[in-house]
Amino acid sequence: MNPTSELITTDDMEVPRKTEPAEEGSLNEPSRDQPLKLRIVSFNICGIRNVLQYHPWNEAKDFLHMFDILDADIICFQETKIQGKDLTRDMALVPGFDSYFSLPKNKKGYSGVAVYTRQSKCRATKAEEGLTGILEMPRVRAQQSIRIRDCKDSIGGYDMSLSLPEALLLDSEGRALVLDFGLFVLFNVYCPAVSSEERNKFREQFQKILFQRVRTLIEVEKRQVIVVGDFNIIRDPVDTADPSEIMRINNLDSFHSNFSRQLLNSSIFPSPNAFLSDLCRQFYPDRKGMYTCWNQKLNARPSNYGSRIDYICASSAIASNCVDANIRPDLLGSDHCPIYADFACTSAELSRSTVDPPRLCKSFYGGLQSTASIDSLFKNKSQGIVASRQYARPATPDDEPNDNSDLKYKKARLSTSSPDSKGLTADKRAAKSGQLRLTSFVSRSKTTDERVKTPPTLDLDRSASADDADSIPNPFKLGFDTSDKWKTIFKKPEAPTCDVHGEPCIQLITKKSGINEGRAFWICSRPVGPGYETASRPRSEINKEYRCSFFQWASSNSKK
Repeated sequence: MNPTSELITTDDMEVPRKTEPAEEGSLNEPSRDQPLKLRIVSFNICGIRNVLQYHPWNEAKDFLHMFDILDADIICFQETKIQGKDLTRDMALVPGFDSYFSLPKNKKGYSGVAVYTRQSKCRATKAEEGLTGILEMPRVRAQQSIRIRDCKDSIGGYDMSLSLPEALLLDSEGRALVLDFGLFVLFNVYCPAVSSEERNKFREQFQKILFQRVRTLIEVEKRQVIVVGDFNIIRDPVDTADPSEIMRINNLDSFHSNFSRQLLNSSIFPSPNAFLSDLCRQFYPDRKGMYTCWNQKLNARPSNYGSRIDYICASSAIASNCVDANIRPDLLGSDHCPIYADFACTSAELSRSTVDPPRLCKSFYGGLQSTASIDSLFKNKSQGIVASRQYARPATPDDEPNDNSDLKYKKARLSTSSPDSKGLTADKRAAKSGQLRLTSFVSRSKTTDERVKTPPTLDLDRSASADDADSIPNPFKLGFDTSDKWKTIFKKPEAPTCDVHGEPCIQLITKKSGINEGRAFWICSRPVGPGYETASRPRSEINKEYRCSFFQWASSNSKK
């Protein structure tokens, strides 16, 4: 049974006060020798605020419903793209789960990882942000700040070769969480992608520090380790739909002549110096089309034109307990799909739920926002308007009942149009005082009327001739229907057909900054796939089943 705790507010965080744990053997507490299936899920969600808008998560739009569909006990998110101040209670405090977040320190709406653990199955005993241990531990009350790797209860395995600025930079982007469950140490990582030469150096350093720490924990500390996340590395040609295109884009002589790919493969069996197993390939070593990421801009998912860059890897002993590992391409919400691994273990091997979670756990912290629905916002606004009307001024004896409102209106009209004792009406009194009335803005002034010339009039005394009748245009007989003209103006342009397939094209908008930003264009409607037509692909390798190279601007006007 889950323990109950009372929150004690402190200066920096809230600390739960321990209560007596539930007795073992209770109905909700599993037997210590009972076999359990522990499922770990990794999912790059590409924005924690957007993922619930997609099927099947949008049926309930809450994370508990999502975790039940995933049937997961440990859920690892990458690319949360949120700041700490924007975290809401429904994101961080999911009923029955502990949650941990590592968010970027400087960049807004960028990177970020999170881990949720089901309290009835397991609970972390230690939790850390980053890979180097250089960040500070969360403080309790007026406790002096201390770096993670200097704590007596740190997880260990740190690489001390980095300078302080290098280590701080490496851990400043919210790319790693490390949790200790006793039976194993879990790494949830979001490795940097290739974008520029400078970022490529950062990427390589991040990968080296990651795999070096994992190796140290396994070989020196004798720990079992599970590493999950978006590695942003395609391991082998079987892990991508178009290896030749990958080689061309990255200017490679061979597929494996790449530092990141060589580092990953040297760490994974059957490499001689390996210390990790790729669990999905452990069960499906030669399976093709086992991709976890697709280019959404190219509409690559329908044809499964993707790559496998998300992994669950484990050290030898814990990998032998893995009973299944696979991908879930049927679940939407991101340009990635979830992957999972199931492990057979007993409750005695896992940390019990009666242990208090580490200080990094979000249940310790206050200040989380509560979410409000659109309806409640309008409801509150309307209540505020009613209240402002109701309490705008106190009632006086001169106030009249509502059924006399017409009489009051008539009295007000008479008072403005009736002359006073000096013979001045309200309009004249306002003009004398220099104050403008509302009617002065909507009525014509006399000076303006005097300047308007009287339009010519027809002489109705003389009889109209046939010639006169023909010379006077009849506005009701103009010879065309104006509604048809408007329909022509606002009619959507017909889509052209592509040259290869003869099918109607789709229209897209240019988002890249430059002279053509915001400009519409037409391309082939078919999805991309292996051998789809590009300018650089030889004719002999083109597969006409997929998108052809048809391109046409929707208009000849470009952005100036």
